[in-house]
Amino acid sequence: MDTKKLQDQGLTEAQIAFVMAEYGRDVAAEQTKVKQAEDALATITAERDTAQGQLAEVETKLKSFEGKDFDALRVANAQLLKDMEQLKADNDKELTKVKLHADTREFLGGHKFVNAMTAAHFEREINAALEDPSNAGKSREQLFAAMTKGEGDDPMPGIFVDESAPAVVIPPVGDAPSTAATTTHPTVI
Repeated sequence: MDTKKLQDQGLTEAQIAFVMAEYGRDVAAEQTKVKQAEDALATITAERDTAQGQLAEVETKLKSFEGKDFDALRVANAQLLKDMEQLKADNDKELTKVKLHADTREFLGGHKFVNAMTAAHFEREINAALEDPSNAGKSREQLFAAMTKGEGDDPMPGIFVDESAPAVVIPPVGDAPSTAATTTHPTVI
């Protein structure tokens, strides 16, 4: 808008200033609307470009399925699922067995055997007995007691160390001086 044209129309300076101020506000408001429309257009354009990219990606993936034998894939998938179930069952069985052995080892840890070989023997025997279906419902304690019971309530000899009996002292032999250390062994019952 031009002030000369307004003066030619006979407007005063105050009127021209008012018209120019109103005109400036109207122009600024319209420029804001234009900016908002441009921003909205940019957002929509970006969303359209993203959607077109996703569409192209999907079309590429769909093309990769052309000529595929889906029935064979279904059969292979079913076999894989069956194999996975079998592996899980095998792993669960193995985990149960490992837990069984660990529990037996912990149970036997409270007993003093004459040697490690004897402890290992009873660990194997108890685990085998627990896995035997004929022993269903029997506890480790019951099986162990049956395996180690001698005459009466006494345990079989040669299994446990007798803590209550005096230790056997074996003096040094041969040319060892009389001040050489003696060896003390626990008594075996």
